[in-house]
Amino acid sequence: MNEIEFHFEELPLIVEGGFEAGLINGTATIGFHEEGEWSVREIALDGYRRIAPFAAYERKPLALCKDSHPWLYAAIVDRLESEPFKTRIEEDVALALEAEREDAA
Repeated sequence: MNEIEFHFEELPLIVEGGFEAGLINGTATIGFHEEGEWSVREIALDGYRRIAPFAAYERKPLALCKDSHPWLYAAIVDRLESEPFKTRIEEDVALALEAEREDAA
């Protein structure tokens, strides 16, 4: 199984009546097969902490484990498997497959 990194910004954890809430940023590792079938394998959220008052932040991706935060992991996977993120992932997978075929030729 091959993988790509899918970066997401402002992914809403909740969508209700056209309103979005709980916007998060991060990266999902997407595993995919030659047929284009894909699944979310890992999720990391953009983490940060203030290192100086009013100015500087240190940033670090924080791995989200489905065992320690199952509700959050499932909510993010659900959003990634829904529009508009689903289409974006499918497009990225198609591009990765095309690149692999070109490299093989």
